[in-house]
Amino acid sequence: MSSYEVGQIIYLIQPQKLAVVPVKVVEQIIKRTAEGEDIIYNVLPPNGPPLVALNSFDGQAFDNINAVKDYLLTNVQKSVDAMIEHTKETVETHFEVTVSEPAPKKRRGRGRPKKAVPDDSVQIDLGNGQVGNIKITEDLQKIV
Repeated sequence: MSSYEVGQIIYLIQPQKLAVVPVKVVEQIIKRTAEGEDIIYNVLPPNGPPLVALNSFDGQAFDNINAVKDYLLTNVQKSVDAMIEHTKETVETHFEVTVSEPAPKKRRGRGRPKKAVPDDSVQIDLGNGQVGNIKITEDLQKIV
């Protein structure tokens, strides 16, 4: 378990509710026995008492909001990748069609000249004349 300071705000991710709850560390209890030392943190949720023992919390605890954001984005990316892979497999299994990237649309010579796109990127037409570049990871290149 991480070490926290009394008065510190930490962020708990509740997996069953998919929620982030900020709590304040209000107590640190040090218990020394013949077997060793245990540190128990009691935290105060935003809706007030009762206090909650942090070691009874079933989820992830973070001491900064940016770490929470990184953790959530990584999990979302993994979920999206898994859904896309499952969808591709379903299409290939049930419809006997190979899923691939669509060919880029040919544009007429109007407007700004196209910028060179790196090999590890794909251009996506966002509509209204806007184009976005998306970098493809090595894992995704193996799939495509």
